[in-house]
Amino acid sequence: MPLDIFDPQHYARVRLPANAPGALSLPPWCYTTPEYFQREVERIFMKTWNFIGRVERVEKPGDYIAFDFVGVPVIVVRDKDNKVRAFANTCRHRGARLLNDGAGNCRAIKCPYHSWVYGLDGSLIGVQDMEDAKSFEKKDYGLIPIRLETWGGYMFICFDPDAKPLSAHLGDLPQKIDGYRLESMRPRFRREHDIACNWKFMVENFLEYYHTPYLHLRSVYQKPVNFLGQAGAPMVVLPAEQGTGDYVFFFMPHEGTRALLAGDTGFPLMENLPGRIANGTTSGCILPSAMMSFHQDCTWFLEIYPIAHNRTKVVQVGCFPDDAVNRPDFEEVSQRYFKRWDLVMGEDVDMLPKQQKGAENSLAVAGPVCHVEDKIHAIRHRWLNQVIGNSP
Repeated sequence: MPLDIFDPQHYARVRLPANAPGALSLPPWCYTTPEYFQREVERIFMKTWNFIGRVERVEKPGDYIAFDFVGVPVIVVRDKDNKVRAFANTCRHRGARLLNDGAGNCRAIKCPYHSWVYGLDGSLIGVQDMEDAKSFEKKDYGLIPIRLETWGGYMFICFDPDAKPLSAHLGDLPQKIDGYRLESMRPRFRREHDIACNWKFMVENFLEYYHTPYLHLRSVYQKPVNFLGQAGAPMVVLPAEQGTGDYVFFFMPHEGTRALLAGDTGFPLMENLPGRIANGTTSGCILPSAMMSFHQDCTWFLEIYPIAHNRTKVVQVGCFPDDAVNRPDFEEVSQRYFKRWDLVMGEDVDMLPKQQKGAENSLAVAGPVCHVEDKIHAIRHRWLNQVIGNSP
């Protein structure tokens, strides 16, 4: 590993297009060093919109979730006026953590140290023994707000007050995706995984199908399949969607749903889906790490919480439209989707720590780029622009 891992010259071949001779993937130290991870925290996650799941996580007034995102303790709460808000999980008096990680419901937020009390809108509404403090005004000491915006029922937070709004971050993606009726989707499946790998390995794994015929041979790989080609034939590149937002998505044409294992039957496909989405799956990444897959009968996504250079919490959530959730056989039929999601994710979760260990080998070097890794290579370029600087 070089002395200066942030020297742009180390990334010249990474900057090449995926189909260019000599193109390389990111060097191993981008996945294995605390220094590179900390630069990502400062220049990526603290500067942009980060995905934290569906609004149903705080469904009723008083519902809250408390969690850490890249080391920042966060509270998300639905206030009495039904507005979802985010705050720093820290008391304005002496900095005590207000709520333990997890979920719950409360009428107010009370500091466990000195009993300062905050309303669900973040305002300071109760203090003890501060009458003699000079120039003290409760209105000046509300919780520190964190920007929170929603799209289609999905929540995003941003730590940078000067960052562009979520609408600009998404660009034209909502127009491409909203035909899936996102507002009517209801989360009914949730699994949390603590994985001993770098967060980028999870993103890359989601976006490339190079590994599918091998790692998922006994689960979801089907021969022949349109998006991989006939057995023994070259894999087909599904072009990345071109748009105005910070995303990389692609469309996979096929008949029926791909959210089930072969031979299983599920819910009817949603009626009157517009255009091409009636005949395929749309998948991709809203940068930096919101992974989403939209099917004709359901949707699922990954919430990714980077913890350290070699540790990531990944939450997988599956959602179904109201029509399916309200069916009397929902519990029975939905288990078939859960079986597919658990099986495939289990194969990935087992593999990724092995990839991390391999990258940590002192002899590991950057490898070549396969032509079907074009989407993850495009995202690498965007990551590099933020961490290292724009390409000369």
